[in-house]
Amino acid sequence: NVLTGRLSALNSDGPASAEIGRHTFRGVWSGRDHPKPGDSVAFALRAERVRLHAAKAEDAPDANALPASDVEAVYKGKYHDLTVSSDVGPIKARLWDAAGLADGFHSVSWSPQDCIVTSLQAT
Repeated sequence: NVLTGRLSALNSDGPASAEIGRHTFRGVWSGRDHPKPGDSVAFALRAERVRLHAAKAEDAPDANALPASDVEAVYKGKYHDLTVSSDVGPIKARLWDAAGLADGFHSVSWSPQDCIVTSLQAT
């Protein structure tokens, strides 16, 4: 998953936050440069780090979370690759336990430590 947005904050010790649509997501800064708030950034997240939840997104204050629905699932042997709809675009998730798919969900989330934020500006 690669989402694009605008940098909202970058701390000297690595954490960064980005505005993507109407959401703010946190991640780990990986760029060499030090952009300013408002600069374009990419926000990268591996599908196996995305979690599906029956709870609403606002109930996950310590994680990056957003409402999601409409799943497309493809069985790939040991796991399912999912594409869920969200207001920031499609989000890919990899689900190793098919029971989680049967339970239904209202949101997806991921840990800020599992996200990479980097600049889209030419250096």
